[in-house]
Amino acid sequence: MTETLSTASESTGHREPMSTTNDDVEFGRWIDDRFRYAVLEEAAGILMQRRNCSAQEAAAYLRRTAHALRVDVNGLALLVVDSTLH
Repeated sequence: MTETLSTASESTGHREPMSTTNDDVEFGRWIDDRFRYAVLEEAAGILMQRRNCSAQEAAAYLRRTAHALRVDVNGLALLVVDSTLH
């Protein structure tokens, strides 16, 4: 599968097709998955410190809280990590 994206040339404003291959899409998903995993790990570490609990307990807490709030666990993890930056 090849998707075609349009890009505008800076000098002429002419639109040229830019193709995206399956490998590009898979690489993007891999990066996205790695980022999500890193955020979940960071959030679990923060919760382990705040709640004085194990990694498994922190992960379970994230899952339970996300379910109770009806939000995505990755979104909740981002909020936890973000809360330490302010």
